[in-house]
Amino acid sequence: MILSSHFFRFLSLFLVLNIFYIKSNAQIEFKDSCMGQELDLYRVLFIVDASYSMDRKWGKQSLWEVSQKMVQEFSFHIQKNYNVEMGLRVYGHQFPLNANNCTDSKLEVDIGKNHAQKIVQKLRQIQFKGTTPLSYSLEKAAEDLGCNSHKNLIILITDGFESCNQNPCEVVEKLLDYRIAVKPIVIGLNLDQKEAEHMQCIGDFYSVKSKEAFKKELYESFDKAIKRRYLQVFLKIKNKTISHTSVPFTILDSKNQLIGHYIHSLNKMMLPDTFSIGDNDTIQILLHTKPSQIFKNIILQKHIINLIELPCPVGNLSIPLDINPLSPINDKVEGIIWKKDTPVFKNTLPFETELLEGDYKIDILTNPIQNIDFKINANEKNMLKPNGFGIVGFTKNYTMQAEVFKYEGKTLRKIATLQSNKSFEKLYLPKGKYKVLFKSQKSITQYGSFDKDFEVIGNDQISIVL
Repeated sequence: MILSSHFFRFLSLFLVLNIFYIKSNAQIEFKDSCMGQELDLYRVLFIVDASYSMDRKWGKQSLWEVSQKMVQEFSFHIQKNYNVEMGLRVYGHQFPLNANNCTDSKLEVDIGKNHAQKIVQKLRQIQFKGTTPLSYSLEKAAEDLGCNSHKNLIILITDGFESCNQNPCEVVEKLLDYRIAVKPIVIGLNLDQKEAEHMQCIGDFYSVKSKEAFKKELYESFDKAIKRRYLQVFLKIKNKTISHTSVPFTILDSKNQLIGHYIHSLNKMMLPDTFSIGDNDTIQILLHTKPSQIFKNIILQKHIINLIELPCPVGNLSIPLDINPLSPINDKVEGIIWKKDTPVFKNTLPFETELLEGDYKIDILTNPIQNIDFKINANEKNMLKPNGFGIVGFTKNYTMQAEVFKYEGKTLRKIATLQSNKSFEKLYLPKGKYKVLFKSQKSITQYGSFDKDFEVIGNDQISIVL
């Protein structure tokens, strides 16, 4: 689908939203950039289906008559009880069905204060008649709203899906990708199962089979939408002005109940994504860094975007292996990273990972285990080079007892016992000199004992036949 040039000009005016900034118990509030509106002001755009199929009967009335009456009651209700601006877009009402006009969509009432009466009067003048350019109407709705704000609410009322060979799901994804608005509230009127499945991707979808259900879902979904708390999470590394990103995190309520799992993202303006988490006043955020961090008692304000700044002093750890990529040494050896006495991360070498700033140690699971202490500095690349090791393969031609020792000066220290029931076994051994001592399990005399010395130079593979 090709978006209009007006739409792209609108996207270029991407605005930074009203932000509630939480840092070290200090709270700084910025004005909303959406035309300087009041903090509790919500801008509601009704998109109403007036296509030919709205003539279908729903009880004693047509779908169109039911929709007219419901929008009339609801618009006066929210005008009286909430701080709102309202507007109306209608589609399928200007051209007959046989014209198949896929741009038959018009903003009939612009968005403004005390527009309930205008909306009701306009709906009384409209006759259903045409096709269903749903995707086009959603695209134009972004221009109708005129600014990028989490307080933009689209309420779509329809009895069927797209009839213009376009995909409204793709349009909504593009709108969300450009942070135009939250997903629309979609009320599907008496839809069959196939139609309902088609509509679910567009927004917060409610399929209603009765007038009573229509009213209930319309009122409750709106109330739920304006009670949502909106959130941006800024991950701070030292004095960097751009948030760190791509860290998974979990949001919990004050009672440790799950709200949602997310992966941190930055939008095209390099600002953290904005998302809604219901009407929770206090939350906890579990950052799945290595090691993880939990931040409790985060207080959220309504009507604004809460920008939560969390310390995330991570640095990069790289553990390379200087080996020939075609060498059999690429057989994997594992490393376990510890912080104090707690395991943090386990992976095969070589690898790169991010760790929080601090002191660590790594156990490289050779025989014997290599223990290396190291330090991670935030916002820096930290490289750790373990001692070289080799892979030593032991081939056994008969059942035997076999012990492997490492030379430490002139003495020997046992580091491994080979398994008697395996004909082949391999060990990862650090650089050094070794001895393997072995004896057939059938032998009953010390004269049946044999030994072999070998040396691991590092990054090599050795085969020993016993």
